[in-house]
Amino acid sequence: MWQIKQVQHIDLSALKDELRLQMEEVKPRIEKKAFHELFILEKNDEIMGLSLSWLNSFHPKAKYVRVYTTSACKETKWPTALYEQLFNDTYPQKQLIFSCWDEKKDAISFMEKQGFKLFRKTYMPDLEVRALLQQMPTVPTFKQYESLNDVLQNEEKKQAFLTQLKENYENTHLHNPVQTYTWQQWGEILLDDEPDLEYSYVVFEEAQVKAYILLHKLGNHYEVGWIGFQGNTEDEWKLTALFKTQMELLQREGIKKVSIEIDTTDTSAFSLFRFLDFEQFPSWNSYSHKFDRGNINGQSSDI
Repeated sequence: MWQIKQVQHIDLSALKDELRLQMEEVKPRIEKKAFHELFILEKNDEIMGLSLSWLNSFHPKAKYVRVYTTSACKETKWPTALYEQLFNDTYPQKQLIFSCWDEKKDAISFMEKQGFKLFRKTYMPDLEVRALLQQMPTVPTFKQYESLNDVLQNEEKKQAFLTQLKENYENTHLHNPVQTYTWQQWGEILLDDEPDLEYSYVVFEEAQVKAYILLHKLGNHYEVGWIGFQGNTEDEWKLTALFKTQMELLQREGIKKVSIEIDTTDTSAFSLFRFLDFEQFPSWNSYSHKFDRGNINGQSSDI
């Protein structure tokens, strides 16, 4: 007998290998009970699938969802029934968000059939510093920058930078709006993210933030964090020049690799790395299903 029920905990070690291997991404969340809802699909007391959701206070208008099933559920209505459980508690969220790697074709196909639409791709390649510098042979280095540490010591520049950082982040996350924070709170958010205060650079022109690139030290390599640029197309070289200056510095320090994370919704980051062939990298795809409160799931629950 098939049945769906809501639970507060499951023993991951008792799951079928087929199911457990799909769930590596959410395993820590389930173990720590860091979820909003958890539903299991059973057949004769054996778990054949599950769905879960969680919330994010930084992006309060979305509910994040995942659905996992075994091959025994294929060609049945049970995966859809399992997914539909996540619609019962949606207020005050305005959309569901599902994310996975682009290679997960079956999962993507299933969610698209439920009405999900792609709104963002995120690329996260590791790149050699040497290879990056070879892409910028004619780009001049840029000297008119200030370290993030110096900027944060100057109250006027600190406010200007954090205000711009806040605005840029909000503009690149219009599909999944961020919580409303003051620029002072963004200062706390920034420091919690632990940027390298000396190797993260900001460019000011006439007291206005022109560009910035934040770096994060991760063991023996660096990650490129938030990137921002304000200005005309003809001035975009300044962002590239700033990045080249940072890469030359890292190369002198013996750093061989940097990680980048680029959203297709971030025009500044895409401008900086436009020389890359993004199609060669795997992408973390994010899909959205916005609610129609008059018909919240848009489909029949008759199974």
